Amino acid sequence: MRVIFLWMLSAFLCGCAGELVKNVALLPVFVTDVMIGTDMTGTIDDGIDKVIDPDGFAWNTAKKANTPESYSIFIEQFPNSEYIKKAHKSRKKRIAERLHKFNIELLRAVILEESSEVKGLVTQGANLDVGDGNGNSLSLFFTDLFGVKNLKAKAQSEEWNGSLLKTLGPLLHLSVALGNMSLSELLLELGANPNATDSFGNTPLHLAHYVGDAVLIRLFMEHGSDINVRNRYGLTAADFSDAPKVFADVTWASELLDERGLWRDEKKGSQIYKSLKSSDPRKVINGIVGVVLSQPQLRLGALILAVKLGIDGTEDKLNYVLLNHGSESMAEDFLNSGSRELASGGRKWATANNYSINTGPGSHRASWGKF
Repeated sequence: MRVIFLWMLSAFLCGCAGELVKNVALLPVFVTDVMIGTDMTGTIDDGIDKVIDPDGFAWNTAKKANTPESYSIFIEQFPNSEYIKKAHKSRKKRIAERLHKFNIELLRAVILEESSEVKGLVTQGANLDVGDGNGNSLSLFFTDLFGVKNLKAKAQSEEWNGSLLKTLGPLLHLSVALGNMSLSELLLELGANPNATDSFGNTPLHLAHYVGDAVLIRLFMEHGSDINVRNRYGLTAADFSDAPKVFADVTWASELLDERGLWRDEKKGSQIYKSLKSSDPRKVINGIVGVVLSQPQLRLGALILAVKLGIDGTEDKLNYVLLNHGSESMAEDFLNSGSRELASGGRKWATANNYSINTGPGSHRASWGKF
């Protein structure tokens, strides 16, 4: 590499060695075998001359800043540039990344019930309906895995990355779980969709009925919640009023069944079995799905219970849960449930996730529709 020091050359040419010219930076210019272009004030930008190639120079400047604003300036100043398509694509990507960051922070702010932070992030463009269609929001009520206390601890952790965006469901649902009426009201006033649904079709009104909060029910209805929306199991919000009782019955029955499909206490088992058989089957399926999703230690018992109850449509709903929210241990429980349909779901999950299945001698755990 050949190196020339500009200030030495300038001094020699003006015949006044050692003199400095006002407002001229005395910095060395490194010259290689490839000529480096400069502008009139000595600006060097990766071989691009600002005068000869203004849009190339501006494009390089925009890339270095790498912000939506820098690309917007370039697009406005050079609409016919050869780099214009790249500029639009880069701007769109940077905006998406920024909004994703805002959405992550918005979720954290809602979990921590920081209303002023929520308002500020929404003003900056965070998406109030970011969780729409995602997650099982009911899990917030009946599991320690995604319980409110654990959520707050995770949101305060340095390792927080917003991964729960796909797990929790919409923000309005979360505000119900937090029991924060003013936060629910703020989210609605900011424009949150009162009919947003989680992946099981539950709206905020479903959850308000689930917790039996008359004030919240009225709030959502005043903001346009549709009382006729049915979730994936055909249940309206009003149908959710006794859902906690059914869920408790399913939990109890699951606890009473051992891994062989035998009742630990036949008298109590018979009592709860008859109660569930006489309940609204849609609510029972909803309760079984809830246990399967939220309580791994009871999951096999809940699957065996589903087989024993023999409610039409149960297996399809459970296989949907496995394929969309499943794990290795959940798939193993499906394979060992005693149901051909659920076992088929387990095999599909294994194939889709590159698992192989090893089989061995086992026992038939339950008969469809039989105590």
